Amino acid sequence: MELLCASPNAVLGVKDGEEGSRVVAWLPLIFLGGGRLPRMEKVKEIVERLLREDERCRNDDKWLTYRVMREFTRIFIPFTDFENIPAFATVKRVRAKIQNSEGRFLPTDLKVRIRRGLQEKEMRELMRVK
Repeated sequence: MELLCASPNAVLGVKDGEEGSRVVAWLPLIFLGGGRLPRMEKVKEIVERLLREDERCRNDDKWLTYRVMREFTRIFIPFTDFENIPAFATVKRVRAKIQNSEGRFLPTDLKVRIRRGLQEKEMRELMRVK
């Protein structure tokens, strides 16, 4: 597989490795800044600023997520459409429940298994320290 980037802030394409192959997925670069995941501290700074500046962010997680997304990408989705998308955390929790609790449809890529374990450890440490 090969990763393609249409523009630094637009979409990420995933292409299978064979010559003349097609793009198999285009993903919004919601949390990819400059090709890498932002540090948790950067996200925290943005969330704190939004909570301070926009009262609606304090009361509406969807609106907060929407505003954070807009900080990392130029992709525009009208909020009325974004509102209908399940929360990213909900999708992740359901996937985790299916894989971790039920033991079904486990990741087939060892790198994914390792990365998820490291991210979980990093998040626990960050939440414990602060």
